[in-house]
Amino acid sequence: MTTPNPHLPDSHPAPGYPPEYAAPTQWDAQPMNGAMGQGYVPDAQHGYWGQEPAPRPKKRRSIGGIILTAFGTVIIVASIVGCIAIDLIPGDHGDSGDGLAWAGVALLLYVVPFGLMLVVSGLILVYAARSRSR
Repeated sequence: MTTPNPHLPDSHPAPGYPPEYAAPTQWDAQPMNGAMGQGYVPDAQHGYWGQEPAPRPKKRRSIGGIILTAFGTVIIVASIVGCIAIDLIPGDHGDSGDGLAWAGVALLLYVVPFGLMLVVSGLILVYAARSRSR
């Protein structure tokens, strides 16, 4: 027979007491006084609200900002390509010719600022969505 541990209460108050009804001090890996025991953390019970872990926050992307930025970039690139295409057309495009040079100027003066406004607005929306999700 082994010597009983003096720091634990007697788990068998009467001789012949069945061991399956032993006191909780003899159970292995049980938490004491609310402390965590050994092993893994059990999952939440099914059917009870508020005990499941919180879902990971989703990244917030401003799809409107991305679309505005892409559309503004396409407008700017298209107007620059249009100016280059006008210069590549053979012939006189000045005031004494067909006057097509003014179309390139109109593209640069009227279309590019509109594209820049779209790009800046889209970048502001993207930045605002990223700073809101932090």
